[in-house]
Order: sequence, then C-alpha cells, then structure tokens
Amino acid sequence: MDGLGELVRVPTRRGVLARTVAFSGFGARDEREVLVLGDRGERHGRLLGGLADDAVLEALRNGERQAVIDVRVDDASADAAGLSCGGRARVLVQRLELLPDELWDALEEGQPVVLASPLSQGGRPYVVAPGTAPPPPPIAAHAADLLAGRGERQLVRDPNQQVVLEAVRPRPHLLIVGGGALADALAAQAALLGWDAVVREGTDEGSADTVALAGEAGPHDVLVVLSHDPEVDTPVLAAALQTGRGFVGALGSRATQQARRRRLAAKGLTPEQLDRLHGPVGLDLGARTPAEVAVAVVAEVLAHRAGRDARPLREGKGQLH
Repeated sequence: MDGLGELVRVPTRRGVLARTVAFSGFGARDEREVLVLGDRGERHGRLLGGLADDAVLEALRNGERQAVIDVRVDDASADAAGLSCGGRARVLVQRLELLPDELWDALEEGQPVVLASPLSQGGRPYVVAPGTAPPPPPIAAHAADLLAGRGERQLVRDPNQQVVLEAVRPRPHLLIVGGGALADALAAQAALLGWDAVVREGTDEGSADTVALAGEAGPHDVLVVLSHDPEVDTPVLAAALQTGRGFVGALGSRATQQARRRRLAAKGLTPEQLDRLHGPVGLDLGARTPAEVAVAVVAEVLAHRAGRDARPLREGKGQLH
C-alpha cells in the first residue's frame, strides 16, 4: 500500500500520524506522503522534505490526540530540502490510538477504504467502505471518487464541519503482456510511480497463468497488452474485460483494434465490456521511442483514474495537480 500503508510498520499502533490536508505552493508533490512516528522512536515516511518534523514533534509533545497545525516554508528552506518552492500547508496530526480498528483491519487485509477525519474539536475518525454505514451525501460522493482511484486526499464540508478524506488502497499492479524494449520502459515507468510490474512475454507457454492474472486484477490494477498474437491477447483481454475492474489497454493500429474487438465479441463480450478497452492505448503525445510511448501509456492511465481530460494545464481552469 502507499500513503497510509506506512502504518503497518508500527505494530504497536502507538505513535503519531501526520500528513498535509491543504497547501499552497511547493510545486509538484506527492499527495500520498505521510510521516509516522512510533512511540519507540520509529520513523517512517517523510513530510515536506522533513521541514514539518519539528512542528509535528511539538504537537506530539503537547499530548493532543488530534491537532491541525500550520507550516510555512520559505523558498530557501524549500530549495535546501529538495522541494520546488516554498509554500504554506495545514498538517493534520493524529495519535495512532485514535484511528479506528476498521482501518487497521483494512491495512492488514489489503482492502481499499477511505479514512474520514472530522476536524472539529472532539471529532473521531471513521472508515467509509462498502458495507459500512453510509456517511452524509457529500462525504459519500467524494469517498466513492477516492475508492475509484480519483485522487488521494480531499477536504470536504459535511455540512457542519470540515472532514479530511484519505484513500487507503492497495499498491497498483501493472501486468504487461508482451516483451521487448517497450515492456522494459513500461516497467521502469511503473517503478517510478511505486507500482508493482510483472512482464509476461506473450508466448503460449504459461499463457494460462497470464490469463488467470488478468482475471484477478483489482480495481486499481493495470493491464497493458503489447502482443499482437490473437492466441495470446484475445483470452487475456477477455479475462480482464469480463471482471469489470481495473484499466485495460492494448497496443496496436486501429485495424488491429477492430480485429481484436471482433474476436472478443465472438467470445461473448458485451458492448459495455468492449468499451472498457483502451486501444490504441496511450495519449496522443507524438511518442516514437519506447520510453516516449511508455510515458504516453502511463499518462492515459493517470488521466483515466483522475477522471480528467488530458490537455495542457494552461487550458484548464481548476486547481493545478
């Protein structure tokens, strides 16, 4: 797991958890970053290049179960810490003992949930997940987006207070069917994003295992088929599309895509299932080299997860990043 997954490293469940819940400045940054300080001196993760540590430790010394602190970082300090620029951030600090048992259970079982933390005095965090008591409508709608992979953390009003919603999701797995330089480039991109990647060369040998892997994909997993062999790509794509989970993409020309869709339809896949196939996979970036194509493919996955139309930032009007 990413982000709150750092909590599994503190088996005593005693210590403090800190993360930014609102910020301005700092440039591009990882929304998943957290800092976990165990009561035995364990330190896991990092927050704002380490520049928030003193403020977090001060909140810990005060003995509060939950606190929201403001952190200001000037450009010189940010540069020294490896950040793009300075800025301001609100940091939520919570004692681990305050976190609900359902969160710890989800972490151990690898189940996706959303942690909701009311910021009002005396508010207690709770878990939003399928099968739990439904939260107020504003919380439910944003939690559903996070569970679907659209974002990592949101600050929402419910309707009398502010609530921080945080996604707790398993680490994405990328299954690449087909070998060569592009497969290597995709695996490298996955590593940069913190995803696990498995490459299957796309031959008949072991194809049953590859089909099984495709059919077991979770909602946050990714399948990219590079193979053009119908004996390989048809059963793999069918298994992935029939589950209704995850991102499914396939390389190839438009003619290749049409032939694939005909074969998949002949196997009984519905139009709705076929519409889940992203093919030709990748954004239109003018990519030519394997490294460039890998960037285009991963960019489409990220845009799809965020529910965004991929276009230049200068043409958008919403919040950047």
